[in-house]
Amino acid sequence: MVRPDPPTRTGFTRPFHQQQILSWVGYLIQLIVYILLILPCMTRDEKIGISIPYLMIFALYNTCFLLASKESHTSAWISEKQRNKGFNCRWCDKYVKLGAKHCRSCNICRLNFDHHCFFLNNCVTSDNYQLFLSGIILLGISSIFTTFLCIFVIMGNEYDDGALMQRASEFYGGSKVPKALVYVFLCLLMIEMLGIQVFMIYLFALHYLLFDRGITTFELIQYRRQLENEKAANQ
Repeated sequence: MVRPDPPTRTGFTRPFHQQQILSWVGYLIQLIVYILLILPCMTRDEKIGISIPYLMIFALYNTCFLLASKESHTSAWISEKQRNKGFNCRWCDKYVKLGAKHCRSCNICRLNFDHHCFFLNNCVTSDNYQLFLSGIILLGISSIFTTFLCIFVIMGNEYDDGALMQRASEFYGGSKVPKALVYVFLCLLMIEMLGIQVFMIYLFALHYLLFDRGITTFELIQYRRQLENEKAANQ
């Protein structure tokens, strides 16, 4: 009997997760606000000098997350002849290598499993961990950069007697740009970026500590569950 190929699943296997779609919307909002509201307020030299590094960082973190999401991961399956080198998973009823962990979200056993990321709609394992971590760092940098640009537009316009809004009006063919509306959108974007910064700092600090201690996110979760069970048993 020919054994079927191990199942594959990536972050783009449907259905998409709500948090994954939310992240796409957030990235799109960041890009739209930059192009429509921030870029028109700059001088020609500022557009060139700022847009190149800004868009490079934006493209890099999206590329990291895209590749991490597309990762199909190394198969954990082994043949029945090699079952002494592994174990039978009670969830998928397949023989898998030692150290494999069944991800209930993907319904597939993974090797070197760290955690399942709903924003990627995919597992994070040793195969895509570096891409995941690089994406976190670059997204954090991008959010700080975006916050700086929002402040630059608001403060620069106030200190320069509306010169930045005048540039924006010229960019749009002389049409008056409503300053209050621009400020509202920039402030909303800064709130989004602040939320991203807090979350990215938390993730980076968490994974730095886990790496320093040589454990995975899943092992940390198991340890916390064990403590909760022991606490409940002693009550």
